[in-house]
Amino acid sequence: MKILGVYFVLLFVGIPLLFIPWIGGPMFTLFGAAISSYMYAFEYLGYPMDRRRLSFSAKRSFIRSNIRSAMGFGLGNLALSSIPVVNLLFIPAAVVGGTLLYLELTAPARSSGPGPAVTGS
Repeated sequence: MKILGVYFVLLFVGIPLLFIPWIGGPMFTLFGAAISSYMYAFEYLGYPMDRRRLSFSAKRSFIRSNIRSAMGFGLGNLALSSIPVVNLLFIPAAVVGGTLLYLELTAPARSSGPGPAVTGS
C-alpha cells in the first residue's frame, strides 16, 4: 500500500505542470511515464527482494543505486503493458524479468582475468 500512496502523491505533485500552456501536457506525460517506469521497476524487482525480506527503504535504496537498469526495465514494462493483448502475458514475464535482473545486479563481480584454458583438438 505504501508504494501506491507514493505513486499518487508524485502524480499529484506533477499536476501543476498541466497549467503551463503548450508544453505542460507533454511535460506531464513524460513525468508520468518516468514515475510509472520507476513504479514498474519497484513492483517487479520487489518480488525477489520480498523473498529476501528487504525493507521498503532497502528496496528504494537498491533501486536508486541501480537506477539506470531499473528505469530501463520499468520503461520496457510500461511499453509492454500498454499493448492490449500482450498485457495478458505481461505479468508473469515481468516477474521473471525482474528476478533475473535482480540476480544479475546482485551477482558477485566477475573477474576480468583470463578465462579457462581452451585446448584445441
